[in-house]
Amino acid sequence: MDPSEITPNTPAMRPPPGVESNFVNPRSQETANIILHTICLVLTTLFLVMRLYTRHFISHWLGWDDCIQALFVSEIFYIPLVSVVKSSFLVFFERVFFPSQKMKYCARFGLVAIWVFYTALFFRSIWLCDPLEKVFNPTLPGHCLQKNVTPYLSGFFNTISDFYILVLPLPFIWGLNMKASRRLRLIAVFSAGIL
Repeated sequence: MDPSEITPNTPAMRPPPGVESNFVNPRSQETANIILHTICLVLTTLFLVMRLYTRHFISHWLGWDDCIQALFVSEIFYIPLVSVVKSSFLVFFERVFFPSQKMKYCARFGLVAIWVFYTALFFRSIWLCDPLEKVFNPTLPGHCLQKNVTPYLSGFFNTISDFYILVLPLPFIWGLNMKASRRLRLIAVFSAGIL
């Protein structure tokens, strides 16, 4: 392609054979994301409401273990969802900056770190106590891992991984062959996560 033909609306590459570029109405996974989050939220809320209803109106006994179980269930759902969300950013960066081997390695490093950490955190949350019922009833015989370590560990890794995902595309954007003002606008868009 002749450099004089390049405009701000020119694609970076030609599409693969048989594929037509669609910049007006591109494919989006927004609908699938909304459906997935809605289903997870509705099911989690439904099960929690059923449990609380049963405990309050049928058993006539509502205890602290119900609150603890509600927190436990929300943590079990949170871990896989946050893993998928963070991974989607990294895969997006790898796809957008795909000619760059450096971005490929940085994104894959982030993916491995996220999945190793959150898989370990997920199993730690599931096997926090032996037997598992001891999470909800501390008077049962058995043993538990230190419960107060997990939130600090999770918070620390979340901060580091969020910062990594936020900063990762910035040097690649700055290296694009375009006017500095346009690069700064792109950096502003990618840095919106700071808010």
